[in-house]
Formats: sequence, structure tokens, C-alpha cells
Amino acid sequence: MKHRKKLILLIFVLLCTGCGSKSVSSCTVSDFMFNTYVSITVYGEENADIARKALDFGREYEQIFSRTIPGSDLSVINREKEASGIHPDLYSLIQTGLYYCKLTDGSLDISIEPLTSLWDILSESPSVPSAGDIADALSLVDYKNISLGADNSISLKNGASIDLGAIAKGYIADKIRQFLIENGVSDGIINLGGNVLCIGNKPDGSEYLIGIRKPFAQSSATILTLHVSDLSVVTSGTYERYFTADDGTVYHHILDPATGYPSESGLISVTIISEESVTGDCLSTACLVMGLTDALELLNSLDNVYGILIDETMNIYYSEGAEQFIQ
Repeated sequence: MKHRKKLILLIFVLLCTGCGSKSVSSCTVSDFMFNTYVSITVYGEENADIARKALDFGREYEQIFSRTIPGSDLSVINREKEASGIHPDLYSLIQTGLYYCKLTDGSLDISIEPLTSLWDILSESPSVPSAGDIADALSLVDYKNISLGADNSISLKNGASIDLGAIAKGYIADKIRQFLIENGVSDGIINLGGNVLCIGNKPDGSEYLIGIRKPFAQSSATILTLHVSDLSVVTSGTYERYFTADDGTVYHHILDPATGYPSESGLISVTIISEESVTGDCLSTACLVMGLTDALELLNSLDNVYGILIDETMNIYYSEGAEQFIQ
């Protein structure tokens, strides 16, 4: 029997209602977009309207970055293969994606769209594609076929098409944070379905508590709690979206650009703590595909980026400096 697990937020924000000795009311607005639940929490009644505007601000990006909305900016590029004067945020996100494609030697590949469309794990009745279809789609996947030029131009060669689903939420979270700060919000939390971005501290000056969900737990049980201030926490996990085939094999949504199949690196969860959410988005997906040894080597080479990795037997590994966030 096929089964599709409903979307469950990978990270849970543990908000205290009392805020210590300094009691400040909070306002949370939420919606469903980008195929996930989105919430923005700000402190102070005067910021409630700003939070609602920030939610609307974030929603506008779905019409730019979505690969499935026919009239979106990205969909047009995927159809036409050539474009100039594209939206500056789309250009910037693709540029960032290409940087991490190269940094991770293709473990992250934003040209993976032929494979994600083929597998279509978010559909109501996902199934395993044939080996021939996977091979055909895989032949179109190579981020080096994406070229950016002057005047915000882009060219897709050799049948390439782009999927930004693995990195767009982080970029949008960063933009929402910028919007909130520019409008006077000094404390708050943005949660884009597993991408948690903290603004400042709690009103009493204490750190935010961010719980990392225990993989495959039947409830909202957490395996670790992080203490962070003014940082991003992003988790990618094989247990977020998956289906079970007729033969009992489980297929998850994080595809390996080298094989065309769901990643089998031995890792089931990667959490990245960083200053920018888009960094965490790119690296959490790439590191899960890379596997433990290569992922730790990469993370240890980067400044102000920390990783917490969980393997199939629930062993937890930390990159250098990551344990400082666990108290």
C-alpha cells in the first residue's frame, strides 16, 4: 500500500509565554504557502500590522520562484530557456544557488527539475519512475548548463531547467527578516516550515529555544534543543516527505543529482546554524546528499556555519563549534 506522509514541520520554536521578568505580548500570523506552513511571530502589539504585511510580502515570492505555477517568472524561464532582464531577486537566488552547486561539487544542483518533476513526490499518488525515465531525466541535470550574464540575463543549455525548491525558502526568510527590521521590529521569529530565522533575542534578552524534531517520531518530539540569538536554523530530513512503494521500499524527497534516486548517504537529518537562512537551506540539502565525512569536512572549512547531523542509527554528529548551541 502506498502511503504519503503529510508535511510536518521539522523544527519547532519553543516560545515562552512569560518572557521572564519583562512581560511583552507577542503576535503570530500564519498561512500556507510554498507547500508548507509559514508563521511570523513579533513582540509588541505595535508590530502586529507589520507582521501581517511581512506575510504578504513573502507571499509575492511564490509568483517569482515557483516552478509549478505556469505564469511564474521561473516557469517562463524553464520554458523559454533564454531571458534577459529577469527579476533581480530571481537572478540573485540562482546566482547563490550556482555558488553552492560549485562549492558542494554538485551535491546541490538547482538544475534537478527534470528529476523532481519525474518523481513528483508531492502528488496524491506518487510512484517509482522507470529506470529508463530516470536515466533520461538525469541526462538533463547539470548546473553547468545554467549561465548568468549581464543585464540580468540567463541561458539554459542542453535541455536544462531549474528547481529552486531546496533553497528558495531560505532566501525568502532572509528577505522577510530584512523587511521586518527595516520596519522597526527588533525581536521576532520567522518559521518557513523548517527554516527558522531569529531576529535579535527574546524581549527579556534571553536566547530563543529551537527544537530539532526527532526523525520519524510519531509526534512533535524533539531530539535536541538549541539556544540561539539572531541566527538561522534550517533542517533537511528524509522523513519530511516520502512514500512507500508496493514492495515496501520507502522513497523520500531529497534526490541525489548523481544517481537520480533519493539520497542514500546514510544521513537522515542535517541541521545548519548560520547567519543567513539561504546558506542553511543550500547546505542542509547538500550535506545530506554528501554523507557524513564529506559534509563535516565542508562545514569545518566554513566560517560562522555549524552543522548537526543524524545518521540512520540515530547517532548525532557535530561540526566544529556546533555544540555551543546546546545547553
